[in-house]
Amino acid sequence: MHLLAEAALLGLASGPGCLASCGPVLLPALAAQGKGLRGTAGLLSVFLSGRLAGYLSFSVLAWAAGLAAALAV
Repeated sequence: MHLLAEAALLGLASGPGCLASCGPVLLPALAAQGKGLRGTAGLLSVFLSGRLAGYLSFSVLAWAAGLAAALAV
């Protein structure tokens, strides 16, 4: 449980950095679509789902590399 709380706090702490790096590009692009609140929320959820898929893919590859390195020793 302690690790879960630590991971959640790390995710929340990195939120402002994510907003600072993605916001200047993402927010104008979403505003230019002119799709209203519901359409913008849909586009944002697609963007965030892609980010989640990317992070999950990277973590699986890092985990597999760690297992392979442990087996090689």
